[in-house]
Amino acid sequence: DYDETSTTDVNTKIAGWVEKLYVDFTGQQVIVGQPLLEIYSPDLVAAQEEYLTALDYHRRLQVSAADNVIRGASDLLAAAAQRLRYWDITAAQIGELERAHTVHRRMTIYSPQQGVVIHKSVLDGQYVKPGEHLYRIAELSTVWVLADIYEYELPWLKTGQKATVTLSYLPGKEFTGRITYIDPYLNPRTRTATARIILDNPVGELKPGMYADVEIKTPVSG
Repeated sequence: DYDETSTTDVNTKIAGWVEKLYVDFTGQQVIVGQPLLEIYSPDLVAAQEEYLTALDYHRRLQVSAADNVIRGASDLLAAAAQRLRYWDITAAQIGELERAHTVHRRMTIYSPQQGVVIHKSVLDGQYVKPGEHLYRIAELSTVWVLADIYEYELPWLKTGQKATVTLSYLPGKEFTGRITYIDPYLNPRTRTATARIILDNPVGELKPGMYADVEIKTPVSG
């Protein structure tokens, strides 16, 4: 299965229309910082205009205004910048807005992590709402092996034990890991608990959804 600790949902905190999709199919590989899509948001355009207005006001007051007036303008500028950051506009993007002094009609959403797009629910031209799910990205450099353990076998298991994993499509090859977690409950249908083994997967041989055999060696009781 996917390593849940290395899986990320991508959404946006603003409403708007998707005007360009860079990542447009499930299974696509992405890297950190790669553009995923561009969105047009009237609210974001207004926030950029507000920031530039506050910036111009602050610069004009630097020449002759009193200190308390300048402090007020600085607070206003900081508040406008913070509003952009609350919408996940990066410091680099704010710096570019200040340098170019031009409002950008579109906002680019970037990938927060490296991995594979395992779920995509956004289309070109779609209207999206704040918090709406767009992508799910999973890192496959490690995977979880979930082994079903029968009820009578549970007293022999503990976290930290070594486990050997084999797959039918890779005969003769063994993968070694350790048990990192054992379910505190049983599946009522199969009367089994799940033991989780984390395996490194540097070349992608292990794919979520595969079946595997797991061998766990335990000390023999006296």
